[in-house]
Amino acid sequence: MPKIAIKNRDKLIICGLFLAKFDTLAYKSLGFSSFMEAFNVLGFALQGKPSNIKNYRDEFDPYFDNARKGWQRDLRAYTKIIFEKYQNMEFEAFKNLISSFLIENYEEKLQVNEFLDSKIETSFIKRVATGKAAENYFLHNFKKHFANFNVLDVREFGCGFDFKLTLKNHQICVEVKGLSENKGQFLLTQKNFEMADKLKENYCLFIVRNLKEKPKESLFFHPLNHFKLKEQNIKIVQKSYQGVL
Repeated sequence: MPKIAIKNRDKLIICGLFLAKFDTLAYKSLGFSSFMEAFNVLGFALQGKPSNIKNYRDEFDPYFDNARKGWQRDLRAYTKIIFEKYQNMEFEAFKNLISSFLIENYEEKLQVNEFLDSKIETSFIKRVATGKAAENYFLHNFKKHFANFNVLDVREFGCGFDFKLTLKNHQICVEVKGLSENKGQFLLTQKNFEMADKLKENYCLFIVRNLKEKPKESLFFHPLNHFKLKEQNIKIVQKSYQGVL
C-alpha cells in the first residue's frame, strides 16, 4: 500500500502537537536541549519558521496537562483536523512519525534496526535535523549576502559543496554547516577540502551558529585561510570471508 504524503504545513502542525502533548519529553527524545532549540531546528528543517512550531504548540497547549496556558481559544479548522487525527497517538509512534519527517526512509531503517535488535540513536536524528535546518536557514537568508544571485541546489551531486550561486559570470560555491552552540567543531570531507583549495575566494563556508537559541550566520570565503584544519585519518579494517562451492 503506497504511503500517504503529508503536506509540509501539516508536518509543522504535527510537530507542534507532539511538543504540546509530551512537553519536555518530546524535545528531549529528539536530542534537543530546550523548546527553543526544537522550534529552531524543526522549523527550519521542515522548510518553515521557528515561530510556526511555537505557535502550533501554543494553540494545542490548553488541551493537555502541562504548565502552559497556551492560546485559550478554539482550534482553527485545519489544526482541529490534525488534532483529532493524532491526539491519541502513543509516544513512541509519535516520535517515530516526527523522525520520519527528518530522516529519509526512516520507517525502513527502523524496521531493519528492529530486526537486528538495535536502535536509531537520538544523536543521529538530531545531527540530520540540524544539518537540514542549517541548509534551509541558508535558503531563507542567502539573499541578505548574495543579492540578485541565482541559487542551484547541488546537495545530491557529491561535488564538495551544497549550493552554487550565480550572478552573470560570477560564481560562488557554498558549503553549509550547522552548530547548536555559538561555537563548536565542524568537519570538512576530503571533497570539501579539495574544492575549497581549488576555488579559494569563490568557495564560501556558511556556518549557522547558535541553533539552540538565536541562529545567526557567519560567512568565510577561502575558508582554508581562516581555520587551522586538523587532518583526521580514519582507518577502517573490514574483514571478509571466502567460501567455496
